[in-house]
Amino acid sequence: MFINFSNHASTRWGVPQKQAAKKYGEIVDMQFPNVDPEATSEEVHELARVCAEKIMEMKPECVLCQGEFCLSYQVIQ
Repeated sequence: MFINFSNHASTRWGVPQKQAAKKYGEIVDMQFPNVDPEATSEEVHELARVCAEKIMEMKPECVLCQGEFCLSYQVIQ
């Protein structure tokens, strides 16, 4: 499974990008959440924990994580 954790639906990807992602299995779009610009570090960390937990429960082969930088960094950690 390839998880597309972004705000860019895989249905809008070009053929080469879809073919590359499908090498990992089914492509699953997972909406990257909006991050409140007033959020504290702790709030961003908690949102990242929840997102990462959901992703890992799905047992993907590969994840594209693309979105707000602080949250992306925390999810990848």
